[in-house]
Amino acid sequence: MADNATFELETRINETLNKRSIIHAAYPEIKKEVDGIISNPTMPGEAKRMRVFGTVFEKLAVYERIAQNPETETQRELRQIFEILIHDSYVALGELEPVSTPDGISVIFDKNGRLVIDEVLEMKSSAKACHEGIRRNQPQKTLNTIERLIDLVNSLAEGTSIKDLPPAKELKSSNAQRRFALLTIIQQKIIALNLKENITLSPDLKYTTIIPDGEKTEKASANLKLKDGSTVTTNIVNSMYSKRDIHCFIDDYAETS
Repeated sequence: MADNATFELETRINETLNKRSIIHAAYPEIKKEVDGIISNPTMPGEAKRMRVFGTVFEKLAVYERIAQNPETETQRELRQIFEILIHDSYVALGELEPVSTPDGISVIFDKNGRLVIDEVLEMKSSAKACHEGIRRNQPQKTLNTIERLIDLVNSLAEGTSIKDLPPAKELKSSNAQRRFALLTIIQQKIIALNLKENITLSPDLKYTTIIPDGEKTEKASANLKLKDGSTVTTNIVNSMYSKRDIHCFIDDYAETS
């Protein structure tokens, strides 16, 4: 009994240390985004609270996955390039309205040493919210966006002129300038990585929905396909962070900011 009690105590201590380590790693990005939300004068109070909760959970969940699968500098830099594109995807793609995007991706080296995206991540507050997203075809739309962004990144990596990458829709001058400026920055970052081969999706690509600890997981029922017809595995997993953990973090942040 004593051994079991000691093991359980050590497990809880290690979980606490892991949570704190991940919070420390994610904190700069959380602070930047949360400060931007809080300082937005046009956003209503309830919308701010929901956005802050979602942002904190999203960042913690992404860094939790990174802690489970440590990155090289190249993996990290490529992931961050895609995160910039995901954040401004409709601008990068030249759409007139926001498109469905993931909350994160995972970049790995495959067995041949090539960089591939092996996981597309989204964060939901519950399995129910996940299934509501599936009902609205959100995961499939998100995969479609990722494939479009990969094509864009590969074109930029090959040195294609931005002027030769037409937007999806006809843009007014200010939006076209914004897109050109964004893609110029992205192209500079990609070229600096000196990629030798095109970025692709892993043959074992997974679409993973992460929900808070304590929320009941259910089997994902989405039937997702890539443009080549291949099927994508879907699953729902729990984060190590519960809703209570996230609210406690937000409370502590408010007290120290």
